[in-house]
Amino acid sequence: MPRMTPADGRLVSFESKFDVQIETNAAGAELWVAKIPFNQTIHEQQFSLVQSFGANVSKKLSVETPELGHLYCFRLFAAQTGSPNGDGNLIDELNIPRLKSGMRRQYLTMCTEGAPQLAIESGGTFIRANLGSGSVVTRALFFVSDKEPNWPNGEFPVLLGATASNFLLSVASDTTDLFHEVVVVDLRADGWPDSRRLGPDMKVYFVALVWDSGGGFDFTWTTDIGMPVGASVPPPAEAVMTKRRKITLKVTELVCLDDSDDLSDGEAEFKITLDPAAPGTRDTRDVSWKPMETGSILSLDQLFDLSGPEAESVSIAVRGTEDDESSFPISDEDDTAGASAKLTFRSGPGTETFNDVLTLDSQVGGDGFHYLMHCSVAVSYA
Repeated sequence: MPRMTPADGRLVSFESKFDVQIETNAAGAELWVAKIPFNQTIHEQQFSLVQSFGANVSKKLSVETPELGHLYCFRLFAAQTGSPNGDGNLIDELNIPRLKSGMRRQYLTMCTEGAPQLAIESGGTFIRANLGSGSVVTRALFFVSDKEPNWPNGEFPVLLGATASNFLLSVASDTTDLFHEVVVVDLRADGWPDSRRLGPDMKVYFVALVWDSGGGFDFTWTTDIGMPVGASVPPPAEAVMTKRRKITLKVTELVCLDDSDDLSDGEAEFKITLDPAAPGTRDTRDVSWKPMETGSILSLDQLFDLSGPEAESVSIAVRGTEDDESSFPISDEDDTAGASAKLTFRSGPGTETFNDVLTLDSQVGGDGFHYLMHCSVAVSYA
């Protein structure tokens, strides 16, 4: 699958070049990079095209990262979709700061009694971190991954042994300050469904980093105690759980636009089916509407409740069969019509609890049979 990973699992650059591993699929890809000086905002910087890649490429690429304290933002886009402003069909992203080897500091614990100045809040589709660097102006970066980090060299954590099923996301503070709030949201394009995404009910690990203009830095992977300096035995990496998703779908009414009977009211049977993700099982409800007149409404109160893994992906469908009972039995031919929809979920801290209205239009079935089904969908995380 198309992706970009730090070669050798490194999360920061201590040299004038940084190696990334690029994987593409049949569609190809292109790598764009922006260099963000320490005291400049991210959104004002321009991206430059580094290289385009053809179909089914697997390649290690070295990219220049010479300036200490600068942040280098790597973005891998689908072929011919990248742009200087950093927009496009995003496949993967890496935020890589250039730090100075041997310049580990104690910024995160400068104003505390040994515990990092770090607070983490997890939602269903985001992770928020608040971190401070005492009296030193810094920039901040927060990594999350479903792979537990290692600290093999006493310098900075790495993700060793990460596979295509793992993910790595990061977010950098837009400006420099003494205190930072950053929010990790998975912005990778939905066009890459085989990419593992940050979502609900997921165990993830983190690395919180702050650094100064000269490349001096501090980091932690726990909120309990400060990380030791050098190759001392570190505390266990702390895990964070994202919240479980809960969905309540209510079918509220059927609206008959055309009962397909010219001389009388129609008579119809409906099957309403909800398909959840595994390990959920299909749930089908039967609804009878007799008589069914063109222009009439049938009020319903069909509830479907889902939570956890089965709420990861949900589709709903309705199929109606109108009984064509004519005075000529040999010419009877039931009329059918149906519609379906896959529910999509917004992501981010402002959309953790929301309600949507969904209308399924059967279009036109046999002999003009046509109806609407109205639903309401409530999504929350806990």
